[in-house]
Amino acid sequence: MGIFSKKKEPTDVVSNLSKMNDFKATSDHLVYLAQDEIIKERLIKINDMIKYMPPTKKSEMITVEQKIGNKLDDLKIALSGKGDIVKINNLLQDIDLLLIERKNKF
Repeated sequence: MGIFSKKKEPTDVVSNLSKMNDFKATSDHLVYLAQDEIIKERLIKINDMIKYMPPTKKSEMITVEQKIGNKLDDLKIALSGKGDIVKINNLLQDIDLLLIERKNKF
């Protein structure tokens, strides 16, 4: 019956923070994988956008974040392989658009 009780963190916020940290780690890894300087510069800009993304609980944003995560994974595969430059550019453009969409919905 104490007046002090431990507040629980909402699991949605905690899982979203974890997802943001995963995005940051993945984008850091992508910058490392990039061999072309132009691609590396674009990835650094994307990395900065991801770094400062605030966590959210909105369902429409969670859908966009899942798409961002999928595109980051696809980009990791593309950069790890032979790296078709057209496919890499398309993925970078898709990620840019998804990040802008998420920012506008916030």
